[in-house]
Parts: sequence; structure tokens; C-alpha cells
Amino acid sequence: MDSLNWFIEHDRVKVYHIKNEASDHSMIVLDILYSLEKKKRRFQFDRRWFMSKEPEKIIADVWKQDQDGSKMYKVSSKIKKCRLALLQWIRKLTRMLEKKSVRSKRN
Repeated sequence: MDSLNWFIEHDRVKVYHIKNEASDHSMIVLDILYSLEKKKRRFQFDRRWFMSKEPEKIIADVWKQDQDGSKMYKVSSKIKKCRLALLQWIRKLTRMLEKKSVRSKRN
């Protein structure tokens, strides 16, 4: 697959180089969270959840919490809380990776 087709197929991805003064090689950063439009997107599965045991723990912790209401309300509420907790975790992970990238850029 050539670069143009790849970018068309992955239109929400941004690729950029981090310049390194000490070398003629540049690190390539692939930002999979980049979006030209800042619109609310539907929550969906994120492959990065497989990279860590943390999402499984987050879901288990949320699901153990007591919730008042009908059975359907309890399920709906727990799903919403899982979504929010997972989004918070992925934002934290993204910030951590960005900081790591900046540190490596400085070195």
C-alpha cells in the first residue's frame, strides 16, 4: 500500500518527524488520536486496551460499584462509567507518551 492510499484509509492519523540535531535520522511519531475535526465521536473499542492489564482492572472496579435503580438503569449506568473511566485512562496514557516523546526530543 502506498503512502497516499494509507493516509486516505487512515484519515484521522497524523504522522510527523522529530528532528534530532545529533543524528541524520529522525524519529517518526504516529499520532492515532489526531483529528482535524473536534467533534464528539461515538465511543468504540480501542486496540491499545490490549497493551495493558489496566483497562480490565478499570472495568472490573467500575462493575463492582453499587448502583441504585432498575436492572437496566444499573447496567446502563455502569457502561457509561466504564466509558468515562476508559477515556480518562487513555487520555492519561496519551499525555504520558507525549511527555516521553518531548523528553526524547530534548536528548
